[in-house]
Amino acid sequence: MPSSSHVDPIAIVGGGPGGLLLARYLQLHNLTCVVYEGEGSSANRNQGGTLDLHEETGLQALRETSLLENAQKKMRSGPAEAMKTMDKTGKVWFDENEDLQLGGGSKGRPEIDRTDLRNILFDSLAPDTVKWDHRVSEVKALSPDTYEISFTSQPPVRTSLLIGADGAFSRVRPLIHSTQPAYTGVTMYDLQISPSNLTSSLKTLIGNGTCIVLSDGKGLFPQMNSGGRCRVYAAISAHAKISNEEPWPEAGQRRQWLIKLYEDWDERYKELIMAADEETAAPRRIYAFDPESKWDASGATGVTIIGDAAHVMAPSGEGVNLALADALDLGKALSNLFSKSESPSRKQIHDTLRDFEKTMMGRAHPEMEISERMLDKFYGPDGGAEAFTEMLKLMMQGAGPGQA
Repeated sequence: MPSSSHVDPIAIVGGGPGGLLLARYLQLHNLTCVVYEGEGSSANRNQGGTLDLHEETGLQALRETSLLENAQKKMRSGPAEAMKTMDKTGKVWFDENEDLQLGGGSKGRPEIDRTDLRNILFDSLAPDTVKWDHRVSEVKALSPDTYEISFTSQPPVRTSLLIGADGAFSRVRPLIHSTQPAYTGVTMYDLQISPSNLTSSLKTLIGNGTCIVLSDGKGLFPQMNSGGRCRVYAAISAHAKISNEEPWPEAGQRRQWLIKLYEDWDERYKELIMAADEETAAPRRIYAFDPESKWDASGATGVTIIGDAAHVMAPSGEGVNLALADALDLGKALSNLFSKSESPSRKQIHDTLRDFEKTMMGRAHPEMEISERMLDKFYGPDGGAEAFTEMLKLMMQGAGPGQA
């Protein structure tokens, strides 16, 4: 390895929450960075529904980047944190709505829309930090201390320090290891309901926060967002016994196609699907890493990965929180490294990144195990509303992944 290297700027691939918070932290500590994002602009794509931020990860990351106060203006706590579980017949197995509505306080995990969070992070950065319309086609090592990022429609760039915050199908990750996340057997269909279509009966069905409906290897997940909007995820697993195996239809036929998958469910769930805006419906296959997967990054001198690029898992409420925590830890590690020397040795950079990865994966592995168990409780042969509710109550009592 060369004895030293002046790294300027740091290249971050991916403008999601993890990549943007990392850039924010680096800039607060006078480290120059550039974020390369494939989307054309911050308004190019809806970022998804709501998420709850957790004290020890997401909220802490916002606090230490001086963004918490700003984010709190967009957060919803108390009743908005309520969770409700039901089965296909409409039976309620668990419901926090009444307690939180009657002054039960906050669970300490306030909700925020993903789009609001991303905009807060983006607005906190110096102008021109994010390079839009930079969709990565390939990343390769030109030497032990130089990496080249190629784009589909932009000139390539080179860097000595590269961070992959580019999601489950990361282009950066192959520089570290060749393992790919596997399809879980679950496909989720994303739907949006505008406030004008959300009737009082549907509001009662959903509650103030998130409703989880599980039966027969299938799920419906309506969740209230800001502005009276609702996001619904319809999930079909490999364990679901369904007769409809046709390909995803063209717009205009999608809601009817989905209803057929829930034909023996309570009529209210069909009303929920029909209330959605047809043009918003889109399928998404769910991928995850094996919780036991391990990787050796000893050959990756100046490159690392964070968030889903490192530990993608099925939705469990932890993905964005972990990405924000990863970004905070990596920002601290790099800031500490460069505070000691403007030109740290390649060995110092290498060791700093490997130590960070141990911390990151040590935190992620238990959550990956929980996510895998939740997937089984949601959709497995013995899963469903009752099984998931039992697991949920154990987790609330402090049971670990192996006990819940």
